[in-house]
Amino acid sequence: MRYLLPLLFASYFAAGAALPLEDVDGEHGAGAPGIHSPIQARQLRSENEVRDGVCKDYLFFWIRGTRTPWERTSSGSESLGESTQVSNMGRQPGPQVAAYLRKTLTTRVAVQGIEYAANVMDNLCDKAHRCHPGEVAKANDQIKRYMDRCPDAKVLMGAYSQGAAMLTRILSAWLEPGYKDRILAVVTFGSTMQLETGGKIPNFPPDKVKMLCNGLDPVCRTGILAGAALPTHRGYQASALPAVQFMLSRLSLVDPAVPQEVVSHVLADYEDMGFVFHEAYRGAPEGSATPFNDAVTLAGLDGIRVASVYGRGGARVDSLGVRLEGSVSPPEHGGGGGDAQSLDLSAGEYWVEAELCSARKKGKSRIGFFRARTSRGNTMEIGSRTGDCRTFNAADGRSFVGMYGESGAEVDSVGLIEFPILLSFRYVPRQGQV
Repeated sequence: MRYLLPLLFASYFAAGAALPLEDVDGEHGAGAPGIHSPIQARQLRSENEVRDGVCKDYLFFWIRGTRTPWERTSSGSESLGESTQVSNMGRQPGPQVAAYLRKTLTTRVAVQGIEYAANVMDNLCDKAHRCHPGEVAKANDQIKRYMDRCPDAKVLMGAYSQGAAMLTRILSAWLEPGYKDRILAVVTFGSTMQLETGGKIPNFPPDKVKMLCNGLDPVCRTGILAGAALPTHRGYQASALPAVQFMLSRLSLVDPAVPQEVVSHVLADYEDMGFVFHEAYRGAPEGSATPFNDAVTLAGLDGIRVASVYGRGGARVDSLGVRLEGSVSPPEHGGGGGDAQSLDLSAGEYWVEAELCSARKKGKSRIGFFRARTSRGNTMEIGSRTGDCRTFNAADGRSFVGMYGESGAEVDSVGLIEFPILLSFRYVPRQGQV
């Protein structure tokens, strides 16, 4: 039995369990080799602030997940898409966590990715020996070396998938007490050992740990490692915000100067990925409701194309959302009132215009009307148009791909997110998928 699971798991990956991307214009299209888009170019970057000599009040160490066998090779021989775990940070959720920390703690935090092989087979061992001991030792030595380099710094740690199992092993059996005492908070995403350890890290204070597991992620829910190929395991971008909120709650216990809330509109951190953020149209004053930002999800995708714009409303706009090709959990913002409407986009059709109007409910301002228009002239309207309206248009060669703003039971403010129209890649569903 010890060798059966690795064999089955390896066969599963070899069969192509991941969602494929078809290369339309050659191996990688025009532009830098091996890079599909500006998003990927940004998220291929490794983080090495501490290695390069930067010490700050707080150090954030990140251990990425497995480099999966559906990564595209330099020869283009793989057609099964791309791993989300390139560089020492991965594409998700490490960069999103780091972005929130930097926006909230500004210059007080240094980010460092921990290097290890991250091979699939190192994660396919029995419960007694999970994680290659040589790789655990290597990661443990890096953490100690970096903490020794910055002896006055407090430490935050995070990890994803196999990296979360590595971190569990390090904290439970390898790292000495003097080092562990300096760690203020630990967050894990989709840990391959979460079920085995009962949702905790042995020999480490449980109040310092937050384990995040998507509702349909079989890896951390049921311990089925083959589920690592599924979108529910590969999509933890949205969990970055609650993870950082937990970290801040722990930091505030020892440092009253730490902000109590995450600065969630990390717009500047996404602008060099190719996103343009149009000015938010505010039906209500800023801070009236819960902020949202689709860029957090968009930044973790291999390619972006809008499949539909949808929402709910009656006399006003109750909710809005954008469904992306290949997405499992499309972002939706607002409440469940009103009637549902959807504008489905066909191949080669893009969302290029939006109109927003304000309205009032019970003496308070809200978004009262929303209209979306595509490049082929198809439209969708939600709510009732008023005299206070504004129209937004995407620039030539670009389209709207998401939104940011604030929402609660209704939509309080909306800003449009614009991105270049990508022709190099398109999502190709497997036979039997819709």
